[in-house]
Amino acid sequence: TIASSNACKRLVNLRFGHIDAIDDEIMDYLLKACNASLEGLSLSHTVKVSDALLSSIRRYNSNGSLRALTLTGLVKLTSAGLEALFTADIEGLPAPPALRKLDLSELKLGVVTDVVISLAAVASASKAGAIVTNIPAGISSGISY
Repeated sequence: TIASSNACKRLVNLRFGHIDAIDDEIMDYLLKACNASLEGLSLSHTVKVSDALLSSIRRYNSNGSLRALTLTGLVKLTSAGLEALFTADIEGLPAPPALRKLDLSELKLGVVTDVVISLAAVASASKAGAIVTNIPAGISSGISY
């Protein structure tokens, strides 16, 4: 299979859209196989993925290579899952991804909260050595939702 081959270890970007067969288990398997090289991940309207995907993203981005994340139209994602993805210092997990691009468009109302945006901004800034203390309402610092 592709995930067990060396080809997956050289993938830089992985993109899936409108594929009903993609679920948390498949994504966990792929992310585990591609973790060393993956810089971009895009999932749109893959209705079977849930917050378990977010846990896999964080767990397998241990080297911090992920720079772009698009999660559009994923109806099972929750604000709690996104907060866990971007919260620093969770025991047993690597640091949250320090993203240059984050697209959380077309998620359910209330999923992308000020807390989620603030945590994502802090995680991204920490990689560059910057300190973000406050994000004014309505400013997303390159983060779209």
